[in-house]
Amino acid sequence: MTDVTNIDDRDRRLAALLDEFTEAARIGKPPQFDQIAGRHPDLADELRALWGTAMVAGAVVGETSDFSEPRSTAHDAPPPRDLPDHELQEELGRGGMGIVYRAWQPSLQRDVAVKLILRGTHASTDELARFQAEAEAAGRLQHPHIVPIYEVASHDGQCYFSMQLVDGVTLAEKFADGPLPALEAAELI
Repeated sequence: MTDVTNIDDRDRRLAALLDEFTEAARIGKPPQFDQIAGRHPDLADELRALWGTAMVAGAVVGETSDFSEPRSTAHDAPPPRDLPDHELQEELGRGGMGIVYRAWQPSLQRDVAVKLILRGTHASTDELARFQAEAEAAGRLQHPHIVPIYEVASHDGQCYFSMQLVDGVTLAEKFADGPLPALEAAELI
């Protein structure tokens, strides 16, 4: 039988470490994952998975990889009317690197979410690389509570990826009143 006290302690330690990573990233100091995981080898695998999920979640709610404020949208490219096999319907959210739309995928008769790179054909090489890295990271994650990526593509110079559409409250709405307590945030992730 598993000792509940040990599970609670483990969860508290994970939440505290995740909070440490998040705070470091927020103030512009890259989290020293290997150093922290080395101090807590029994948590290293879970911590790596949680931090990867937190980074993807941050990207989805519109934070840039360094948790800074989103850039001005003055140079944002207008979205294409439609993409191959995707009819864009409404904007669901935007952040420092992308815009997410509800879209209809006629070939499979389903609603999906489509994320486009914010600056469209004006995106820099660095922005394109970050967008591709985000799509690849999200695509490698396999978990019932992580939204799957369906496709990564480009059309007329506009990079995008499609993913499962999940109705409900967004993370941005969840965090609208400020950060959650560390344990609650860790449980959510």
